[in-house]
Amino acid sequence: MSSKELKYCFQNVSAERLRSLINTICDVSDETRAIFEQELLTQEQGATLRKTKPGQPRYLKCENCEKEFDVTENIKDSCNYHEGELETNDDFWVDDDQYDHDPSYPLESEHHRKTFPEGFIWDCCDEQLDAPGCIVQKHEHKLDKQHDKVDGREATGEDGPVAKKARIE
Repeated sequence: MSSKELKYCFQNVSAERLRSLINTICDVSDETRAIFEQELLTQEQGATLRKTKPGQPRYLKCENCEKEFDVTENIKDSCNYHEGELETNDDFWVDDDQYDHDPSYPLESEHHRKTFPEGFIWDCCDEQLDAPGCIVQKHEHKLDKQHDKVDGREATGEDGPVAKKARIE
C-alpha cells in the first residue's frame, strides 16, 4: 500500500479506531511508544520552562476558548474569550421585520452569525461577535485546577483546608 493510500485512510477512519490502533502499537513497540511520549507528554526541559510536571499531557483543550493548546507554551495572554452571552444587536436588524415574523428565517442562526457578525454583540463588553475576547489570560484546563488544589493554592478558598477546618469547628 502506498503512503498516499494510508494518508487517505487516516483522514477517513474514526478517531476512536485510530486511538485504539495507536494504543495497540504502543503496547508492542517501545520505539513507537517513545515517539508518542516525546510528542504528546511534557518533557523535563519544557516542564521546567513553564512550571509543568514531566509526563503530563502536553496538549489540552482550554475550558474557556475551547482551543487546543500546548501547556509548555501557555503564557499569561495565550487565551482570549468572552464570558458573557451573545445577544442580537437590535440597531443592526432594525429594518428587518421579516426576522421577527418568519420562523423559517430565524435571526439567531449559525448562518446569520457567520454572515452578519455585526448583528450580534457580547453582553460582557458590548463588542460585536467577531471582536477579540475581552478576557485575556492563560489557557485553563481541569488538570490546572486539580494541580492548584494539590499544590495548596486554594488552601484558603471555599474547598481548601482552612475553610474545611472552619466548617468543622
